[in-house]
Amino acid sequence: NWANGYAKLNVTNVTIDGCYHGIYLNQANNATFENVTVVNSTYEGIYITNSQDVTFANSKLKNNSIGIFSSLSSIELTKVTITKNRNEGVLSKYS
Repeated sequence: NWANGYAKLNVTNVTIDGCYHGIYLNQANNATFENVTVVNSTYEGIYITNSQDVTFANSKLKNNSIGIFSSLSSIELTKVTITKNRNEGVLSKYS
């Protein structure tokens, strides 16, 4: 659930349950996630930093501390459900 420096990463039909960070991306450009469910993460369901052109589609984020944290990144969300997270649904800094 951790990608550092990967380009053109494609992830489909995955459920991640009960991790520290559900998905952690750093310098992961042109990454695509489809039909991904991230639940019960201690911190962020998805943590994205220094990454460009990251796309999430038809995905669910639930019961994480923060649904998505994004810093210095560009992300696109299409049909993404973000519910019942303990703090913010989406937190973006410098994006």
